[in-house]
Amino acid sequence: MKRFTIAVALLLGLTAPTAQADLIYDLVAGQSSYSVEVGQTVDVEIFLRETSTGGDSSQLLGPDGGLLTAGVRLVFGDTAAAQVLSTSDIFENPGFTSALTLLKEVASGSAGLAEDVDFFDPAVTGIQADPGIVLLSLGVFRFTALSAGLTTVTVEDFDPDQGNFLTAGFAILDEPPSEVSSSQFTINATSTGVVPEPSSLALAVSGLAGVFALRRARRRSA
Repeated sequence: MKRFTIAVALLLGLTAPTAQADLIYDLVAGQSSYSVEVGQTVDVEIFLRETSTGGDSSQLLGPDGGLLTAGVRLVFGDTAAAQVLSTSDIFENPGFTSALTLLKEVASGSAGLAEDVDFFDPAVTGIQADPGIVLLSLGVFRFTALSAGLTTVTVEDFDPDQGNFLTAGFAILDEPPSEVSSSQFTINATSTGVVPEPSSLALAVSGLAGVFALRRARRRSA
């Protein structure tokens, strides 16, 4: 479906410009590292970041900018301490309003999100984060900490073999061999305390009872 949407858009915009050479695109998380306790969850927002290295105008900002389609995948490994457990833990940017082309995937060790706007709706635009840097939110992935440990997550293009990022100006940012670069972030899952097993707890209680009984017997014999 996404290939069809992009093909139609390009047919309607045959004279549209391609992506500018001095605009660099990469996929990033809102933070480089996160902390969470075992059994708890942490939300990670994912952005498409546009960095200007010259004088070209932003393709993500302003009334004529933005994205019509987007696709991102998070890879964390099937033995990771923190994982995205189901598609209900993936929350798209509500600006991508086309339910027909919204795709959420959770597989062993990865989670993906591909999204689209209704063809005649406005494109989803970004915000100016710093001079020369524009951020466009793609969505939020909720991780659950299953065990203590450090999880390294790679944020990458949903499908590197096809274009996933079509702009309002009908430029495909990641049309091969072009690419939207990947990045990594970490999630540190920690356990704040160890809860005794029932058998250990009973043994501790009986031990304390024995100590008190011994003290009481000594007082009586004194």
